[in-house]
Amino acid sequence: MKLAGWTTIAAAATPLITRRSYVSAQGYSPIPPPEPLGRVTYEFLNIRASPSTTSGQTGQLLRDNIIPLYEQVTGETVTNNDIWYRTDNGYIYSSYVQPIEDKLNQPDPDNAKKRFWGEITVPYTDAHHQPDAQSQRCCSNTSPRA
Repeated sequence: MKLAGWTTIAAAATPLITRRSYVSAQGYSPIPPPEPLGRVTYEFLNIRASPSTTSGQTGQLLRDNIIPLYEQVTGETVTNNDIWYRTDNGYIYSSYVQPIEDKLNQPDPDNAKKRFWGEITVPYTDAHHQPDAQSQRCCSNTSPRA
C-alpha cells in the first residue's frame, strides 16, 4: 500500500546509525564507562556480593590495590553516591576507587645514551572534603568502608 506523498525505502541489513552515535549527534553526552582499572583510595574497602553495604562481604581490598573494573552499576546510595563497580569478586563502592589507566611511556632509545632515562610512577591522591586545600582531608581514619 502506498500513501500519497510517502516514499518507500528499503531498510539496510545493518543499521546505518547506532543508538550511541545518534545520542552523540544530538549533543547528549552519556556517562562514560569507568576506566578498565581502579585504585583503592581508602585504607580498607569491602567487596560485596551485590551493590549494597548490607550485602555479604566476599573480600577486602587495601589502599593502593589495583583492580580490574568490569561495569559501573547503580546500587545503594552511600554518602550521596549510588555508583558501584563490578569486579572479579563482587561489587565495590565507587567513592573509594580512583579510575586509572595502565599507560606506559614509550621508550626513546635514540636519546637514552645521551641522558639519564627512567620512569617513576607514583599513584597518589590528596583528597579533601571540599575543593579547598584548607578543608579537611578525606580518608584519614582506618576503619573499613562500604
